[in-house]
Amino acid sequence: MFGFLLGGSILGVGLWTVQRDVAQERVRLQHEMEAVAAALAAGIDGDVFDSFQSEQDRRRPSFQGVVRQLNSIVETAESVTWAGACRRHEDGRWTWVVEHTNENAYPVGYPIFDGESARNESYEADTVVYRDAFVDESGVWRTVWAPIRSSTGSVVGLVEVVADADRDVLIAANRRDRLYLLVGLATLGSLALAFIFGRALSAHLMQLVGAARAIAAGDFSTRVDIRSSDEIGALAYAFNQMAEGLEEREFIRDTFGRFVNPDVVAGIVADRDVQLGGEAREVTVVMTDLRGFTALSRELGPEATVALLNRYLSRMTEVVVAHGGNVAELLGDGMVILFGAPVAHDDDPQRAARCAVAMLQALEHFNVQEDQNLEMGVGIDTGRVIAGNIGSAQHMKYGVVGETINLAARIEDFTVGNQILMTAATSRHLIHADLGEPQTFHPKGRSEPVVVRALLAIEGRRVAAKDEDLVPVDLEGALWRLSGKSVDMTSERVRVTQLGRRTMVVEGPVLHARAKVKLDVRLADGTEVADVYATVELTEPLRLHLTSLSDDARRRLAEVVEAA
Repeated sequence: MFGFLLGGSILGVGLWTVQRDVAQERVRLQHEMEAVAAALAAGIDGDVFDSFQSEQDRRRPSFQGVVRQLNSIVETAESVTWAGACRRHEDGRWTWVVEHTNENAYPVGYPIFDGESARNESYEADTVVYRDAFVDESGVWRTVWAPIRSSTGSVVGLVEVVADADRDVLIAANRRDRLYLLVGLATLGSLALAFIFGRALSAHLMQLVGAARAIAAGDFSTRVDIRSSDEIGALAYAFNQMAEGLEEREFIRDTFGRFVNPDVVAGIVADRDVQLGGEAREVTVVMTDLRGFTALSRELGPEATVALLNRYLSRMTEVVVAHGGNVAELLGDGMVILFGAPVAHDDDPQRAARCAVAMLQALEHFNVQEDQNLEMGVGIDTGRVIAGNIGSAQHMKYGVVGETINLAARIEDFTVGNQILMTAATSRHLIHADLGEPQTFHPKGRSEPVVVRALLAIEGRRVAAKDEDLVPVDLEGALWRLSGKSVDMTSERVRVTQLGRRTMVVEGPVLHARAKVKLDVRLADGTEVADVYATVELTEPLRLHLTSLSDDARRRLAEVVEAA
């Protein structure tokens, strides 16, 4: 049964292969003949060809030149057996003009009575026409006609190229004979295979043993390739199912680690009984946020914005992981980073400060590579929080809850440009740190003011200075106050007295520190630079730090600075 099944399969595949090869050969021959006829017709001078009207033209050198052209095709093209040319008269009659040997029994002008429909189609449509079974008194031929054009582009005749169609029958017969021979050999081979089947059984068992050892070594992609319906086949199927389950479990664990800190994943896997709840821990919270990213996203569009954001977050995450931090949450273009949960270190505040400086330095390189002007504010606080599994039985996450998180967010919102601000709860743990002067602000939700200081350097690594030289200008503008995400309806007149690439000093309204505003500035030439967003950096004088503006607005303001 094995031999008959194998022989029948080979027979069926072989017959299909023969039919496919014959069809491909026909298509190949058609394309070859069409290309030959078209090239031959293009190489014949239509005006000269149209001048061949009588038998005496055979002696003309130009006539002999056309004969040589036709003859060269017959000699070089393997499938072509005959080539000639004909013309159609005004009354619709077709007559011969020339053929490749110049020994045709038909003189110039001899009438043609066969194939008129194909000739008319090629002549009238000015196109190449192919017939794969053109029958005349001499046999069956593959024939193609191609138009010969004059210098004016009109068709003056046709090139006719002929190949013997009977040769395909011989080719198919030879292939079938070879197929029958292969079927006989395959049947004998199947009997030999049946003899060695017993040996294959032991080989299958050894394959299973080797695969089991690979799984034990940690290679969960190992599979056994045993296809049979007996007990060995069932065992191989069960083995592959087990390997797939192990590989999927490892993939889930690896993928889960991309969404959750690997230390959290390890704790969950080790505990196996995941419950809601947490514990009090001392942590240092680092909150970051990009300035002006919302306006930039409107310029870039959704796809480019997401791609840029992913590259930014990838770069920042590498920095965090290198300093032993835990990216607890991604808030759009902002990050919540924990030092001390789930794994605590003796120097978590120092690690957090060092990480914040490294993130700003990484942002500088990122801006150069991406040709951007992104700025990042960083707020840091240290305190007691509740860290653990938060949520419900259906959906939970590892997170922290406490006033430290909220205060770090308020401090980050108080920053201006590339600035790191931290509370005394963090700064008192730092060593080899250079801090700025104390700054006081009243965060929302707290009755007492908060004193923060800027981190300027730590362990010799400095935060890039944001001070810049301002040039004197005299520009008019309009200012709108921002309340959350909304813009006040009424504007106030202002005058810009000093201008830098990211800073301007204005006269006019009275604003509190860190107030958010939107401005339109009219340049000296009357051009209006609109939708410039800024944060109040100093109140006396009223100094604004530009947080978001379009590339065109940034370019125009830079031109004013350069000109001044």
